[in-house]
Amino acid sequence: MLCLLLVCACEKLDTNPEGSSAQQNDNHPTLTVSDILNGDFEADTEIWLSGYIVGYVNGSSMSSAKFATGNKATNILLADSPFETSYKNCVPVQLSNSSAEKENVRKALNLSSQPSNLRRKVKVLGTITNYMSTNGIIKTILYEFLTDDFDYDKYYREHQNTENADNTDNNNNSDEVMQFDDEDDEWPDEDETIDDGTGDNNGEGNSTGDNDGNNDDGTPDSDTNTNLEILAKTQFTVAEIIGSVTTAMQQESITSLPLSKVKGYIVGYISGNNISSTSFTSANAKETNIVLADSPNETDYTKCIAVQLSTSSSYKATRDALNLKANPSNLGKSVIVKGTIETYMGRLGLKNTSSYTFE
Repeated sequence: MLCLLLVCACEKLDTNPEGSSAQQNDNHPTLTVSDILNGDFEADTEIWLSGYIVGYVNGSSMSSAKFATGNKATNILLADSPFETSYKNCVPVQLSNSSAEKENVRKALNLSSQPSNLRRKVKVLGTITNYMSTNGIIKTILYEFLTDDFDYDKYYREHQNTENADNTDNNNNSDEVMQFDDEDDEWPDEDETIDDGTGDNNGEGNSTGDNDGNNDDGTPDSDTNTNLEILAKTQFTVAEIIGSVTTAMQQESITSLPLSKVKGYIVGYISGNNISSTSFTSANAKETNIVLADSPNETDYTKCIAVQLSTSSSYKATRDALNLKANPSNLGKSVIVKGTIETYMGRLGLKNTSSYTFE
């Protein structure tokens, strides 16, 4: 019986998803951000805290929170929602480098060297105490990336219904159907300090200054009403990446969209360091990237995006399956790839490509 228990314990250690420094720590409770915000914990004890990495603190208190990637490696913010933008709903986590163990956690989790961690779900083991003038985690010694189980469709539906209800209540004298107000869409500018989660985007896309989501003729502003809808999606076409997603990310000062899927046809590869050097063939292909388009016969690089096939061991299976050097027959195939939407080869593309599905 003892041998059987030892075997089961070892098998459990081998099932940590994606990336982990986690060990068997059954004596430590796992809490959510809500648990800590509600005071459901014992101070100065070691706990596991689970949540989504949504930003970092740029100063010494939570009022200097940044809900974006940045150049700070000493801490991260965890929240119960990957779209959280109020520091009042977050817990700060210290990323110390005072020991090799803690340095390992810092290197894996910080948003400075690991920008693709933004909105990833993780759990960390550390001591809960006063940190950043609030309840936080220090002495973080272990981490484990978790499966993303957030209901994105439900989030968007609820957010859309709330916004529409608010607009109706505030505009009872108008017969127009009100659209989302860009100022209240909870997507902060990257260089904006968040004090209360409301943000203050100045509505530059509204020439009237009213920023009510409509032009003078009553038609919706294209640059103020659709950003949330666009960025809340989890799968995109190539045309959407090139057009609406690029525009929305620029307007909202967002540099990356982790855990996104793109559907397209493999039409070639990039031989240089810019998408303009796309070769629409499998001949002499590189292993490190492919090019996707919405049509299998596309030969215009301006209608394509680049997909990174990283040489990191974490992404080896995806690279081995997709690259045209080893798989020339992939040319023209339809595929859905998952990774981080960010600038790659001179325009928005897909990096950290972690999985794929041929159609």
